[in-house]
Amino acid sequence: MATNPSNESIQGPTFLRFVEPVLEALRARDGSAAASEVTDAVIARANVSPEEYVATTSNGKNRLRNQVAWARFYLFKGGYLNSPKHGVWALTGVGRNPTRGETDHGLFHRVQAMLTLPQPPDDAEAPSTQEGPELTDAEIRSRFQRFRSSNWNPDWSPAYLTDLHWVADATDDELRTKAAQERLWSLSGIASVGLGNSVNVGDVTSDPTFVERVISLRREPLPSDPAERARLLQAAYEELLAIVHPRFASRRPKARLARIFSALFPRETHTTYDKNAPSLVARLVGPLPAPLIHGMVLTRQRLREVLGPETDIAEDVQRAKFCWSLVVGDEASDPVGDHTAHQEQLTLPPLTLLPFARQKRGLVAVKRYVDAWRAVVNACWHGAAIDEMVDVLRDQYEMRQLHPKSCKQLIGTVRSYRFVTEENGTWRPTDDGRRLVDDDRPDILVERFLVESYGLAQLLRDLRSGPLGRAVQTSLIRARYPAWTGDFGPSSLFAWSAALGLTQDLPEKRRGLTDYGREWEARLPDVLPSPPRDGAPDPIDSGTEEPPTFDEIFTDLVRELPGFVLDEAQLRSIHVALHCHEHKHFVILSGLSGTGKTELLRQYARSYTRLTSREPTDHVLVAAVSPDWRDPTGLIGYMNPIRGDATWHYTPALELILAAHENPKSSYFLVLDEMNLAHVEHYFAPILSAMESIGGASILHFHSEDGDIDGVPPSIPWPSNLYICGTINMDETTHTVSDKVLDRAFTLEFWDVDLEKFLEKKKAPASVTDVLIALHDELAAVRRHFGYRTASEILAFIGHPEAGGALLDQAVFSKVLPRLRGADSERLRAALAKCETICGDAKLVRSAQKLHDMRLRLIEVGVTRFWS
Repeated sequence: MATNPSNESIQGPTFLRFVEPVLEALRARDGSAAASEVTDAVIARANVSPEEYVATTSNGKNRLRNQVAWARFYLFKGGYLNSPKHGVWALTGVGRNPTRGETDHGLFHRVQAMLTLPQPPDDAEAPSTQEGPELTDAEIRSRFQRFRSSNWNPDWSPAYLTDLHWVADATDDELRTKAAQERLWSLSGIASVGLGNSVNVGDVTSDPTFVERVISLRREPLPSDPAERARLLQAAYEELLAIVHPRFASRRPKARLARIFSALFPRETHTTYDKNAPSLVARLVGPLPAPLIHGMVLTRQRLREVLGPETDIAEDVQRAKFCWSLVVGDEASDPVGDHTAHQEQLTLPPLTLLPFARQKRGLVAVKRYVDAWRAVVNACWHGAAIDEMVDVLRDQYEMRQLHPKSCKQLIGTVRSYRFVTEENGTWRPTDDGRRLVDDDRPDILVERFLVESYGLAQLLRDLRSGPLGRAVQTSLIRARYPAWTGDFGPSSLFAWSAALGLTQDLPEKRRGLTDYGREWEARLPDVLPSPPRDGAPDPIDSGTEEPPTFDEIFTDLVRELPGFVLDEAQLRSIHVALHCHEHKHFVILSGLSGTGKTELLRQYARSYTRLTSREPTDHVLVAAVSPDWRDPTGLIGYMNPIRGDATWHYTPALELILAAHENPKSSYFLVLDEMNLAHVEHYFAPILSAMESIGGASILHFHSEDGDIDGVPPSIPWPSNLYICGTINMDETTHTVSDKVLDRAFTLEFWDVDLEKFLEKKKAPASVTDVLIALHDELAAVRRHFGYRTASEILAFIGHPEAGGALLDQAVFSKVLPRLRGADSERLRAALAKCETICGDAKLVRSAQKLHDMRLRLIEVGVTRFWS
């Protein structure tokens, strides 16, 4: 955060000291909180005297609270905050960025110029964006009279009325025809929805569920209460939207469906569908910003209250046009173009681009470009495994030309930009991913590419002064980034810039910016990130990281993992093992499955990075090892030489390793889950060789080419700031770990389970606790005991609201006994006999009988197992 010189007299009023605290308070609350909660938090942390706490303004309001309100007002107008509902403050995407690119007084002067406001005196009461619409009744009447007398956009009304009369006069049978449904989706006389027309609704025009709901909806009586009417129509809109997407349309046709509602309910709606326009009308007329159809209904109600009831359908059209005139201007002398071409004329905040070292190198071209990324989001809209997503992409989105592995790489790329996320094998869209699908313009994708990848911003900057030929642009790109020795990198940028609507082909084989491209270029900083000239890595951070102590990490873990049983001595061993060598940090945890080894390593790494003021998402990676990793390509990717200029198939692990190399002053953690599902020495060979060096001078090799391939160098020095942790389980599904691996790692065993403490934290019933602890203790003697995961799942099973009685017998039978197996020995015989007694005493009849059968089989044939 940039600060203001304390002696700068023009820096703005004193309330600017609360600008950053308001942002910090919201970030600490996941980006959204009640206004009173934020204000209280800001004031509580303010370094003020007792007198300041009680000081009031000239009109009797608390001065501190008033100053926080002023800070919030400027953040709202500057684009850092919004208010999704009354009394709630929320961060925008820009506001969530902890390193915003303007000073407090820069924000102040930008908003002052934008709104032509004088500098407010300290005692002035902060304006509220929550108290109601900006236009009074008198102002609405005045504007409406001026609008009517201007004969604003006269050619629009006849076409609008033609479409409305057609819908009103059509019979139910006529509307059921495919031709009528296709016309219903294309009522351009009402409004041309711009990019919304590009959303293909497929065969929904023949879907009886959709068609019959539309027909019934226009006959449905509406409630007399405006609020209830608004809720009903909004619910109907969302119901129809859910029918269309994702079954018939890869994107949600919000504007096209809203236009249908304008045709069905001309007295309740208007035609401002652009994502900015409805909120602007709501701020001017009312209500406060609401869901699209809901807000339209209440806006029309406000106009009805101010201007009187509508007299006929022509008056409905006038009121709808009036709403649009509020967006684009209603003066007769103003040049008014296409009534759908509006872009809200508010100055958007500048972009803050990542340093070169943190940017991805270029953009990988993919057929269908933006639609392909939207298809990935749609493929997991309701949650899906990655193989299911691949099937959906190849079947429903016609990506048969993509190999399944390429589909997975596309999915991984989309995840790297945070449009989808994965947890426990299930992929889902993020909020930004849903926005990518929902919005007609790919704003969120353009912003991510400009901020987080290298090349697109530089391409737009090259075109700022005018169109250029392709060869000239290619030479400019290569001169800045010599690692792109061929045409592939520049060609991908050209293709993406066109697909995003930022550039256009012009005569004489030249390329220039579109209006949309000029909007984004204007938001770029004056100085763009560039590769270091001397070839040295461009550090992300200038300051040296201060590593946290073990006590700090342990305290943070206790706070973050209240349900975990943490062994302080065990954790200290992990911490020391990771730090006892100057450049090699490699720890393997082995032992009992279900003891939380992976989660413990993940949380240790997250606590470590948080305590060094780093973002865990960027510094911690948990990678699940796949049994098909027979060489290093699964871990660090591989070169694809099929194209003229070879590309590199990136993996998350490779990106983390390169980030560690490029930012040597920060720590990075690679956690490999179940790393012996494949032969470790096969897929881990380059890393094993690189980390075992004298004085940290070893080299990690990626490929044997002379120069970089798609941003991947032939080799890098081993990054001594990279911490590698792995977990292994020793059973019939895994491979033994060779001495080559064990010699390079500290191997720590996790066999001990403090089940009593775990069950105490979970508040398990005493009857259940007694049985589980008794069984666990007997089985521990033969190393057949169970971990925290098994105990947790047993508790979840017997505690389910539909369990319908005591199911402990079934839980033990299903979760504990299948682990039992082995050859005949005195210890195993004794353990089975004692467990049989424990189950019998607890009336676990089925489990006791199974243990009895297993014990007899052990005596008879010398070996036993649950599945015999």
